[in-house]
Amino acid sequence: MAAARSAADTLVPMSDIATRILQSLTAVDVERRRRAAAPGLSRAVEALKAYQQARFARTHASLLAHPRYGRAANFFLNELYGPQDFTQRDTQFSRIVPALVRLFPADTVTTVESLARELKLALEYPEGAG
Repeated sequence: MAAARSAADTLVPMSDIATRILQSLTAVDVERRRRAAAPGLSRAVEALKAYQQARFARTHASLLAHPRYGRAANFFLNELYGPQDFTQRDTQFSRIVPALVRLFPADTVTTVESLARELKLALEYPEGAG
């Protein structure tokens, strides 16, 4: 039988993973600033993100209405995947990254890193924009 892991074994060192999460958030901020300096690009990206959000709502309507998965799907649709400005949310999140890395198990932190890198950047760099 395998020995149980201690809490210390499940924590991730702050320096590596927190740095990568914060770098992803910084890259997104840089892209936002670039778009702000180019109003035509900003409008095009907002329109594309609104279209993608509407398409998600249409193609996943049954999931959005599902009794078990609807709340999570609606959270994804409205809080993660849309045309609104997420600058304030990301700024708040960047403040808690050091604590998140210290307090949460490695699997959770690795998932957050993956989301910060893949999902968040994908949403800030929509296909065909820029």
